[in-house]
Amino acid sequence: MRTVLLSFWRNDAARDLAGRLAHLLDKHALGEEVSCLWVVGDSTDDTEAVLRAVAHVNRRVTVVRHDTGIVGEDRETRLRRFSRTADAGLDLILPEDDRVLIHESDLRSPRTITQRLAGARDEAVAGWPTLTIGTQTRFYDTFVFRAQGVPFTGYPPYHAVYRPDQRFAVDSVGSVWSLPAWAVHDGVRGGDQGALGICAGLRARGVRILVDPMVPVVQPRALWEGPT
Repeated sequence: MRTVLLSFWRNDAARDLAGRLAHLLDKHALGEEVSCLWVVGDSTDDTEAVLRAVAHVNRRVTVVRHDTGIVGEDRETRLRRFSRTADAGLDLILPEDDRVLIHESDLRSPRTITQRLAGARDEAVAGWPTLTIGTQTRFYDTFVFRAQGVPFTGYPPYHAVYRPDQRFAVDSVGSVWSLPAWAVHDGVRGGDQGALGICAGLRARGVRILVDPMVPVVQPRALWEGPT
């Protein structure tokens, strides 16, 4: 098995870049090859230089630059920019690759994430992303996670389909999730809709989209409160 861990970067030099890179490189897999594909888009700081320095000494890592030229920080503009950056990464998935693990670069996941989110040939599987604010932990990705046409909420019971101890089917996911590479080879892309567009393409090809709530994905508060 060949798994590509695909992450995206933009102006991250001051946001614990060294720690985040170490976290992504410290992923373990049994019986499969894991490589890292890092896409830098529209970045104006030293992010790309730092990533390329890592790639220079680590053969598992490939760094590419893809500037979209999209300017603006409202949600719709950021979604279009991120989606086109993601599509640039998907364009580089090789015919011999088996799975793609999309892993947002500012999130934390288990070391064995490639196994924890393994799915069948016709399945995509996502972890459960959370963010701690004060003493409360809330579900993080309410914009992208949807089922039966309804978004998830940040707090229990989250959604009618939610199950705390087993995988459950949804319409769309994001943050940290795996998908079969054959669907990427078949043309699945986000367009201007990011993960929503990718998931629509997966469903159109008969791929079942699942969430595994027992696989924790964490957004560190320091990064959430830091510069964007």
